Amino acid sequence: MENQIRIAVLCGGPFAGPALMKLAMENYLCGIAIGTRDYKMAEQFRTQCEQAGLSFSHIGYKKDVSLIDAWLHEVKPDAVFSICFPYRLSAEILQKIPDGFYNFHPGPLPSYRGPSPIFEVIKRASTTTAVSVHRMQEEYDTGDLLFAEQVTVEKTDNYVSLAQKLSQRSGLAAMALAEMLQFSSRIPAVPQSSAGAAFYPFPGVQDMTIGWETMDAQQIIALINACNGWTRGAITRFGEEIMRVTTVGQEPQSTEIQFPPGTILEISENNHYAIACLNKQAIVIGPFSSDFGDLGMNYYESAGIRKGVQLGK
Repeated sequence: MENQIRIAVLCGGPFAGPALMKLAMENYLCGIAIGTRDYKMAEQFRTQCEQAGLSFSHIGYKKDVSLIDAWLHEVKPDAVFSICFPYRLSAEILQKIPDGFYNFHPGPLPSYRGPSPIFEVIKRASTTTAVSVHRMQEEYDTGDLLFAEQVTVEKTDNYVSLAQKLSQRSGLAAMALAEMLQFSSRIPAVPQSSAGAAFYPFPGVQDMTIGWETMDAQQIIALINACNGWTRGAITRFGEEIMRVTTVGQEPQSTEIQFPPGTILEISENNHYAIACLNKQAIVIGPFSSDFGDLGMNYYESAGIRKGVQLGK
């Protein structure tokens, strides 16, 4: 195509794969900069860029973001797409292409700003999420909105499955924006509303810990799903033991009486545990693991994990 626009992509890893593939196939892609401390992944991206004749840059640490300036001068893109790039861009870099930096945020804006929208959306049992495309400003996730690609959140979705959906939808959104930029000199956008705006940092230990006495069964199921696939699992405790939970039945069970929340009601032969929750309900969770891996049922039995004990104490 005559006068084809050139698009450079800042990314954080494989999440950007569908967008990169679609942009490359339509000859929009001119370069990739990856922000990651995973040097093995960075070298894989470097090799692929060399094979495709694309400019490449590796931004290993926050302090290296200034390298983007020289890279942009070399690549000379018409626009820059940021897809889960982990580092903040300075106002000086953003001014290299005024109104030409666009972020593909894997969550609804302005209600899910910050680096962990996928976790928060699942944890809060939202039924929909979005890939929100907006112009970039120096502050995270605050620029004018161009459009949002809606994505349904299924009850069975965990972090990985929802991330895969959003990754695919980001590819479609990237192509949609590329074609807008190719055929229009002005892309309409609207300022983000301050109403309902919220910023969520990376979740800490407390955010991933099951509150048996304060969370109902559905909230616990949602938290376990939110932790599944990118952490070692939701956290629960028994005495000094810190245990991880990655799998859970998606429907609570009813009990005849209200057991103290967190009480182990049954232990199956395949190492699954029925645990009492609030409101005369229970959930079934998969085998416990730890930060050191699967320690096995015998270990947890020796630590006192048996029918009738109460977790979370």
